[in-house]
Amino acid sequence: MSAHTYGVEQSRLGFLLAVTSLALAEQPGVVHHSDFFDITPGTLGMNPDATLKKDLDSGDVDIVPGQVDAAIGNPPYVANRNLEKETRHYRQHLSAFGKPNKTSYLDGEKKLSGRSDLFVYFITHATQFLVDGGRLVYLLPTKWMETQYGQTLQAFLFDHYQVSAIIRFDDTVFNDAQVNAVLLVAKRCDDATVRRNTTTRFLTITGELAPAAINDLVFDGSVSEGESTESNDTSSHRENDYRVITVSQSVLEERDASDGPLTQYFRETGTLRALQQTEELVSLDTLASVQYGEKTGHNEFFLLDDADLDTWPLADRFYRSALDDFGTVSKGRLTASDSDTYILDIHAYIESLDDQATVEKPDNSRAKRVKQALIQNGHNALVAYLDHWATRADNPGQDNGVWFDARELHAPDLVHPYRIHQKTQVVRNAEGLVPTNCANGIDVKPSVDMDALLGYLNSTLHAAFLEMWGQSEGGGSLEVTTGTLGQLPVADVRAFSDKAHNNVVTAYQALIQGENYAQAKLDKAVLDAIDADINAMELRAVHSSLMHERLSST
Repeated sequence: MSAHTYGVEQSRLGFLLAVTSLALAEQPGVVHHSDFFDITPGTLGMNPDATLKKDLDSGDVDIVPGQVDAAIGNPPYVANRNLEKETRHYRQHLSAFGKPNKTSYLDGEKKLSGRSDLFVYFITHATQFLVDGGRLVYLLPTKWMETQYGQTLQAFLFDHYQVSAIIRFDDTVFNDAQVNAVLLVAKRCDDATVRRNTTTRFLTITGELAPAAINDLVFDGSVSEGESTESNDTSSHRENDYRVITVSQSVLEERDASDGPLTQYFRETGTLRALQQTEELVSLDTLASVQYGEKTGHNEFFLLDDADLDTWPLADRFYRSALDDFGTVSKGRLTASDSDTYILDIHAYIESLDDQATVEKPDNSRAKRVKQALIQNGHNALVAYLDHWATRADNPGQDNGVWFDARELHAPDLVHPYRIHQKTQVVRNAEGLVPTNCANGIDVKPSVDMDALLGYLNSTLHAAFLEMWGQSEGGGSLEVTTGTLGQLPVADVRAFSDKAHNNVVTAYQALIQGENYAQAKLDKAVLDAIDADINAMELRAVHSSLMHERLSST
């Protein structure tokens, strides 16, 4: 029996392209015009929508439902919140995995995160179709290597596959997509010992390489003469056209959230990986609570500027200064002068009305009652602003029935950028601005010295760890989610000696005053405080290299 191809494509255009491609290649096979999640190993190849014969005079293609030798795909990059069908449609196949009478990956101890994006389920569903030893080759966004939900997919992969290679391209795979992609190459394997003994290659293609050369690097481990280095858990080899870093799959299996994202293995950061495991560093959420900036769901309505206030002169009690652009911050203290943006804040007023509410008019909606109170109290400008938006189709709806209530707003102690291009600056929120989703908020615990923590967060070491841990979403920017920031390793400033504390705080004060060489002094003070086996000049070189690599890959 000759080898042939099974295809599944939901879109009509994709289906026609798949059929045409097989025909042009004279490749026998069948193609289903179907939702992949409606196909099972038992129905694969049955009642196909198109059948491609080896030649026009041959008989029917042999149809053998069941498992296949290879699965190749480029799953759609659809976020969890945008799934077309209910989540259970994409998750029901997970009950097929795990020990008999258990559904470990559906709802058990190894449960795949319910926040998973669509491409995750394409991987797990495809696993059902592969024979032991079958190959999986999927083009995927890097999010599965960087996010918290991605950790559950990583565990699934390590439980079912030898992960042969993860391949990254210096140039974006899709020029019109703001997403970084990698090629996952894995081999279905039921033997846990074999899986753990697998060498996984993190391969970065930096130039033009023939497919055969890439194949050799992935499966044969062939490398030519070039620069090679080794650290405790990895080895690295660099050539003009590629860089490969190898690590045992057993090391990858034993990692947890405190070890950072898998993407760090694309970078030669052995020194930083070793440093983040030292006792002098802890996760940031040990020293502070971290939260997103305010997500109003409708910034166009909730955020105001001076022109809006000229048109609708609201009372001061109904708006607060807000930060909607971190690029406007130029010093260590965030003040109202750093922003010309305000956020509508009616929550306290609404709460006061709720406290006064009676059962005299039970049919009154909360929104109607609030507007009646605003009119009675003479807040005509606010009523006019609300009326202006009430007639628009895009007015913001809120679950509490008052569509113009952003709920309680929070002004954190410190403000940390959510998106980073080159400069990393963490500032004290001196005048209680409300950050939007351009930033993360940090509330420092009472036992932690805020100045010392600010000193560390403005050091090059923190910036370097951000390069390792942050998500590069395309366009050159580095995104730092709240979950990532909370897990990020930082110096335990509580353990600083008096001398180290004084040196860090003094250097930080010099930095925000704009003194010459203050950054170098701060970096030295931080590295001395944690007794790091790297000097400030070497650290800045590492950070510069990581940042340049990120920016040059756009």
